[in-house]
Amino acid sequence: MEISMDFLKNNQELKVIPTEIKGISNGVVKEITPPGFIVQLNNVDKDLLKIGDNVEVIVPINNCLIRFESKINSVETNFVTFSLPNKFRRIQRREYTRVNVNIPVKLRELNASTGVDSIMQDLSGGGMRLISDKGFDINSLLEADFKILARKDIKTMLKILRINKLNDKEYTLAGEFKEISNIDKTAIIQLCFKRQLEIKSKELKTD
Repeated sequence: MEISMDFLKNNQELKVIPTEIKGISNGVVKEITPPGFIVQLNNVDKDLLKIGDNVEVIVPINNCLIRFESKINSVETNFVTFSLPNKFRRIQRREYTRVNVNIPVKLRELNASTGVDSIMQDLSGGGMRLISDKGFDINSLLEADFKILARKDIKTMLKILRINKLNDKEYTLAGEFKEISNIDKTAIIQLCFKRQLEIKSKELKTD
């Protein structure tokens, strides 16, 4: 049965994510040439995008993302030809669930010269919860710097929504991302999605 590829069309914007998340590239579909499609990328790192490699492709449409894996068939300057996918997954925004993590985060108040070391406990495409040894005011805007999978630097503005004092030295902070690039948000969503798949896979093995 042939699957519909109506989400792939000329001038459709997308993101290409190689195994090394730091190499995320934005692109635009230039031509559909079954069994493949040609994308013009804004950045081509030939060490990360090699002929024969499988990469992850994210296509944002309306209120969801289309995610699939595709093989690189050719690379000519910044024009890359990919194979059309055999299957894809449509991810609704409500599926951007939080996943448990243990990631160091540097929080810094605006115009402050030093930051506060914190530990992120869970993460989603919209925000995070973390443990900090300093309490901040509700609605505070903080600079938040962290790495995911030790390969991708994330820099964002975090608005503090909730604070809970755990003890004399620690606070639980919950906040939402207010300023974050599309590439950084895509990388976070990809991490969350992969963690969800790992959890579901473990659940199936234990059933």
